[in-house]
Amino acid sequence: MKIYAVIPARYASTRFPGKPLCLLCGKPMIQWTYERTACLRVLSDTLVATDDTRIAQCVRNFGGKVVMTRSSIKTGTDRVAAALHGKHYDWVFNIQGDEPLINSGLLTAMVRKTAAITPPAIITAVRKIEHQDDLENQNVVKVVLTQDGRALYFSRASVPDTRRSKRSGSAVLYRHIGVYLFHRTALDRFIRRGATALEKVEQLEQLRALEMGIPIYAVKTGYSPHGVDVPADVAVVERYIRRYVYKK
Repeated sequence: MKIYAVIPARYASTRFPGKPLCLLCGKPMIQWTYERTACLRVLSDTLVATDDTRIAQCVRNFGGKVVMTRSSIKTGTDRVAAALHGKHYDWVFNIQGDEPLINSGLLTAMVRKTAAITPPAIITAVRKIEHQDDLENQNVVKVVLTQDGRALYFSRASVPDTRRSKRSGSAVLYRHIGVYLFHRTALDRFIRRGATALEKVEQLEQLRALEMGIPIYAVKTGYSPHGVDVPADVAVVERYIRRYVYKK
């Protein structure tokens, strides 16, 4: 089985321009993400897909592999597909470049999940919601699962709505972790279809797959993402690195 990992990275972020190149404890964020992904032994290759020469040069400087893609590409998933054009693969990870502390144990669990499902399919990750504030935070994407772990729906709103139920305490609520493992047939179908109605409403591209009937299977994890969305997140992630990664 041939598995690639592709890290889409853009320079022109609205909230944080140049984000992939920001330094975290002296190392560019894209390097953190690349190295923590590439250490997964089952991968055939790890690539950064970008449209920016500054990011490309940074990746080459630390010895990583990069594929230049068109600046007109609109989504990270489309950029992943463009980077793999002409390559043979069975599965591909789409890993966000702003997840510098992505957990290799989670990626391994997602690979193991491939043995239990029938393509075409997508695998992603979820974590139990433990704080009430997350339910009202639109930056925290919520997901509802079937009993066998397939995604029913993703939303920025609080789903399911437990406010009217006296038994809400028994419901397990999950947040989505934005890492994907696409089977090649699922990715091909996904990118050939334009944005769908629910995708546009929620601004969540994974809803395109559900509207198309492509199943998304969830791996439950205790991993807590430490992404960088805005400049203020840099100091938070650096504190985590010093405390848990460098163990100083």
